[in-house]
Amino acid sequence: MLYRSYENFGLNFNHFNEVIDRLQVIKHHLIKYSRDTQMNKLYTYILNSAKKNRKVSDSLQKFEEKKKHTHKLPAALMLEHAEQGVVYDSIKGNTAVGNMGLTVSTSKRKLPIKKEKRKLLITGMKTEANARRLQLLQHKDCDM
Repeated sequence: MLYRSYENFGLNFNHFNEVIDRLQVIKHHLIKYSRDTQMNKLYTYILNSAKKNRKVSDSLQKFEEKKKHTHKLPAALMLEHAEQGVVYDSIKGNTAVGNMGLTVSTSKRKLPIKKEKRKLLITGMKTEANARRLQLLQHKDCDM
């Protein structure tokens, strides 16, 4: 109720931690897609150190038992997760079933420019946060 928009009968408050997360993701997005090569190297260093600290593997072959982390992801990993969500949403509606089975048409897909991609990332993060909040509310209702 507090965090819903006015149109959805809420009070339109902002959750402080979510706003900080979104601002950090925007900062890392600007660093990642900067024209300066030093900034790109800085982003890859930040991403590699975050993956190393979280023991995230790039390989699909190697599987290691991961610890459960209760704290939030680093901003670089949140950016990568949000970008994967945008790519998934762009592919999700472009599938067709025919004689050849399930296929994905990549010719219709147009990559957004940086500002549009940033807006898509933020709206995706907002919808995920809203879904998590609703899931917690439903879980609390079931516990009562």
